[in-house]
Amino acid sequence: MVTYAVVGMLDEKTTQYFKKMWKDLNEYHITDYGTSYNHRYPHITFADYDEIDQARFISLLESSLQNQQQIELSLSILGTFIQSKTLFLAPAFSQKLYDLHACIHNNMKEFDLNQNSFYLKDRWNPHCTIASRLKVSEMSEIIHYCQRHLKPMVVRLAEIALIEITLNASNIAVSDRVLYSKKLK
Repeated sequence: MVTYAVVGMLDEKTTQYFKKMWKDLNEYHITDYGTSYNHRYPHITFADYDEIDQARFISLLESSLQNQQQIELSLSILGTFIQSKTLFLAPAFSQKLYDLHACIHNNMKEFDLNQNSFYLKDRWNPHCTIASRLKVSEMSEIIHYCQRHLKPMVVRLAEIALIEITLNASNIAVSDRVLYSKKLK
């Protein structure tokens, strides 16, 4: 199955930081989430879609991002969604981030057909996933790792991309490819 997402990619320094953390978590046998496929990168998801008209969507997204500046974020919250088996870093509130999210959804509203999406304006909790599909014992170990090794960090939202995600029969992402990307000013 194929699905689509609009994601915000973080600056190169932060990307390398996450890749090292994911490598450590794999080497410590806590989780292979970050290393389970080659194209995993830290990101904040703005929207998800089951189907899109790619040409129209990209045109609308391009015009939405025409003057978009990079956004500085403070990743200072370690959290989990209840019963999600996911651990993440979340940014402190940023009006610029919420404004960008609203802009994307306002301009792409014809594609917002899934009213149960967690990425819609009234449901969105921006976050950058550290790991998901964690067992209880893994969650405990990864929280302990994060408490020892992570510190609050200031990062930059540097790029917005439309990606196509291939899911396996269990609805787990196994690969993705960038269909469109815009580096922010």
